[in-house]
Amino acid sequence: MRVLLVLDICTVAVTVAIVMLSVFAADIQASPLDATGKTTTLLYPILYTTLAFTLLLVSPRHIRTSRSLQLLLAGLVAQIVPFVMWTPLLLRGTFAEGTWLDVVWMVSLVLIAAGAMLPDDTPVVSLDHQVQGVGAIAPLATGVSGGMLCCSGGSRRRGTRSNRS
Repeated sequence: MRVLLVLDICTVAVTVAIVMLSVFAADIQASPLDATGKTTTLLYPILYTTLAFTLLLVSPRHIRTSRSLQLLLAGLVAQIVPFVMWTPLLLRGTFAEGTWLDVVWMVSLVLIAAGAMLPDDTPVVSLDHQVQGVGAIAPLATGVSGGMLCCSGGSRRRGTRSNRS
């Protein structure tokens, strides 16, 4: 389960990076910034967009029922807007402080903080009811053992033997 989640997150991150690099390709090439400046400028929209889309991998039922997850998601999505809008300005060296982008960025930080301060209202699920919990060990062991017996015993029943010299 965790391997699939990691693969999903990596897929989201690579897709977001490809899209952002494609969108800002002309600005990247024309930018007076050095490689470090370009990299850090691009990492903000890439990482925050990846975080927002990764949060969407959480069960929709949990997002619908959890006010803290809703505020966190709203804050992350709200941060994407200024970071995407800032990127060409930063790459060109024309960014000026005090614009509406700063206001949106501050509001998004407040949303994230509010989500963190709310009590966690996500229902706690007992380990016995989770797939990776104790209840999965017996069926998994039985299935693997049965599969191994079927595969290894099949050639002996037919009378075929492999003699290697």
